[in-house]
Amino acid sequence: MNKEKALKIWKSENVDVSKIPIEFWSNKSFIIKAIKLNGFALQYVNKKFLKDPEIVLEAIKQEPATLKFADKIFKKDKKIVLSAIKSFPFLLKYADKSLKKSKSFMLEAVKLDNETLQYADKSLQNDPDLLKLVKKKNV
Repeated sequence: MNKEKALKIWKSENVDVSKIPIEFWSNKSFIIKAIKLNGFALQYVNKKFLKDPEIVLEAIKQEPATLKFADKIFKKDKKIVLSAIKSFPFLLKYADKSLKKSKSFMLEAVKLDNETLQYADKSLQNDPDLLKLVKKKNV
């Protein structure tokens, strides 16, 4: 099977990933094309590509929920996590603990969506400034 045929399979509505040769998930140009069609391709790539900024950032751009599959270096990146939680606040649960312990980060997250407070470190869940912000947004 050639890469173009594999991309057609990937593009189909009822994709059967098992029909795509495993070696294609180790080919950067194939991976980028597949991710542009559907960001969830990130979950099938060779693990070494989970650290590749070009691939991971494209996947998160296409489908923010792919943050779940990204390497931990991306889960520590404030900008990347904030961009993902703009679409889906629950994605904060995949962020690095250091972000969830950061009051300044959590203030930004709660400004985006009150729901993010539940994913904050326990030490911040009753923080007066965060609770004030939640209350202010609910008015």
